Amino acid sequence: MRKIVVAALAFVALCAAYVAWPFASLYEVVRAAQAGDAARIEQRVDFPALRRSLVAQLIEAHARLSGKRLDRSGLTVGIASGFASPLVEQLVSPATLAEIMRNGWPNKMLPDKPAGVEGLDSNTLGNVWQLYLNSDYGIGEARFSVPVNRPKEKQFRVRLALSGWTWKLSGLDLPWELQERLCVA
Repeated sequence: MRKIVVAALAFVALCAAYVAWPFASLYEVVRAAQAGDAARIEQRVDFPALRRSLVAQLIEAHARLSGKRLDRSGLTVGIASGFASPLVEQLVSPATLAEIMRNGWPNKMLPDKPAGVEGLDSNTLGNVWQLYLNSDYGIGEARFSVPVNRPKEKQFRVRLALSGWTWKLSGLDLPWELQERLCVA
């Protein structure tokens, strides 16, 4: 009986650690961005996945702005992603990524930052309970809507994916206003 209790407690501890692990990784990415530590950012970001995420957002934002229906065929998306790629390459540099996360806006790319835009830090992430309520999990994937105190259209959607034994930033859904401003820039 004692072995069963120990095994059950060990299982519960492992499950709790698995649930807490992406939270710790999110805080690590945010701390690296706050410090402007390019080396730590490079360790914690899956750049190919982040590029795909940003290209898809910019294509959708352009379609939204132009009022055109987005044809999801491979040729159309391929051509559109070719136009979005140079802009995305600027966005995924560790310095610009840190700036977006720190300030909520890429000031060097778009100098006129609107009022009320917030970056990510330990205060805007909220407490663990608020962050948990603004997250969802999959197997090997966690998504967080932050800052927790902002309306949905002004939040970032941070996606972390398990890569090896490390949770890495695999997507950063930008607030709509930033997506649209990047499309017209």
